[in-house]
Amino acid sequence: MDRGREFQPVSQGLRRECPPAFPVVVRASWLPETILGQCLRRDKRYVVQLNRDLGEPQAVEVLCYEWTYALA
Repeated sequence: MDRGREFQPVSQGLRRECPPAFPVVVRASWLPETILGQCLRRDKRYVVQLNRDLGEPQAVEVLCYEWTYALA
């Protein structure tokens, strides 16, 4: 996954403006091609896994989508 100019500001903005109850760790992971991302709760943190094959625009979109699960 290419993390260029858009990804970091969006990630930082989500942390600042939409903080969930527990910290969020974001990882680029190997996932089957049919899975773009997932949000898992691990003890007192969330792990957002993004498919490592995503380009930056899609990774930003999937990060925002998966972040909503951490907020729910």
